[in-house]
Amino acid sequence: MDEQLINTTIPNWLTAFGTVSAVIISLYLSMKDRKFKYYSKASFGTLIIPHMPRLDTFMIKIVNQSPRPVKITGIIWITRKLFKRNHYFQIPDDIPYTDSLPKILEDGQELILYFRRDAFCKNFTNFQCNSFKLLFSTSSNEEYKIKIDKETYKTIKQLIPS
Repeated sequence: MDEQLINTTIPNWLTAFGTVSAVIISLYLSMKDRKFKYYSKASFGTLIIPHMPRLDTFMIKIVNQSPRPVKITGIIWITRKLFKRNHYFQIPDDIPYTDSLPKILEDGQELILYFRRDAFCKNFTNFQCNSFKLLFSTSSNEEYKIKIDKETYKTIKQLIPS
């Protein structure tokens, strides 16, 4: 009698475990696809355009790496000095090959913004802060951090008056 009870309950437990596992995995996979994945970079460089003088720029690049389309609406600098936090919204310059905002990015598409280095540096010297972050905002009111390489971060830090 006990052997028959064991033979009927073990398959039921395995079936229940398999069903619960399948539900958990399917929920995880559906949530994973909804998450916005991106690559971003900010750096100083020189833009070379044929038949035009060289242009020293600050560049921001954002690439959508998720199947979900996303609408980039703005670039935000957040500065902090002690307990005071300020938000600065940056508008791209009218340099050739610069994308305009807002822009919808599908999977694999990129947004590239160029800012004139001299104007950028002049504006940045007006910041009074101990630390800063560079973010971009989306139409769903989310903000994502833009990676700034070490050399660019040091250059920007030197622009800030102590």
